[in-house]
Parts: sequence; C-alpha cells; structure tokens
Amino acid sequence: MYSISFEWDEAKTAVASRPMVFRSKKLSLGLSSHLRLLLVVHTFREKDGVIRIVSARKPTSSERHVYLERR
Repeated sequence: MYSISFEWDEAKTAVASRPMVFRSKKLSLGLSSHLRLLLVVHTFREKDGVIRIVSARKPTSSERHVYLERR
C-alpha cells in the first residue's frame, strides 16, 4: 500500500458530479510531502469524519495551469 501526505486547500478544490456515483467526490490539487503536484480524488464519510483517497495522479498541463493561477 502507498502512503502520501497531502495538505488540503479548499480554495483549490472542486466538486465533481457524476450521476452514477452515490457519494460526492472532490478533486483537489496540491503539493505532496515530496513537493510533487498531485491531483487527488477523495470522498468524505460524515459518520466518522474519514477522508478516503480514491486516486492520486500527476495533473495534466491544463490542471497544473489552474493550480498555478490560484496560488
């Protein structure tokens, strides 16, 4: 299993809507503990306050541009 450290920045978070998904997924752009820019898809489980990371990947050039504009 992989382990990443990610600092959430709500100003750089957008909600992704998919009609077939029952949970709300969010996309976040931010720097890892190794200073790598990542796009992270995550959900929040309200009953116990757990954030579940669904996936993390290197952002596309357009996603990187959005991150740099909002810094």
